[in-house]
Amino acid sequence: MNLEILKEKTKSKLNELGYDLFQFKMTHNKDGATLSIVIDSLNDDEISMDDIVSVSDKINQLFDELDLIDYEYVLDISSVGAEKEISIDKLAKYINKYLRVHLKNPIDGENIYFGDLIEVNDNSITISYRQKTRLKKINIMIDNIYKINKAIKF
Repeated sequence: MNLEILKEKTKSKLNELGYDLFQFKMTHNKDGATLSIVIDSLNDDEISMDDIVSVSDKINQLFDELDLIDYEYVLDISSVGAEKEISIDKLAKYINKYLRVHLKNPIDGENIYFGDLIEVNDNSITISYRQKTRLKKINIMIDNIYKINKAIKF
């Protein structure tokens, strides 16, 4: 069995269905084998349970056709989740989205900012955030960003 071939075929099928392969991992333990596949939406749509079921059916069909795994395993398909991490090079897709930005070095005494991404430049981003009842903007240098996640606004 060649997992790399299976991974490439899975990625291709997911792309065809509108998803991206985020993680592909086979694990073995005393209870057997599990193939874990984590997907993300290519166009930043939310992924529902119905989507997961549909993708599972399609991937199961693909695996049955390919017949590359010669032992029993459990197929576990999930999504990256509502608060997924965003790579810096894909930030432009998230304009007007609510994000959590973790900084390497604090700005005005804060290491984390929650707000709407309003601008992305080559070396900085601008976030609109609330401080108590006031709406403020902050410009953050890209090299000061530790990580960025989508966030849920309450």
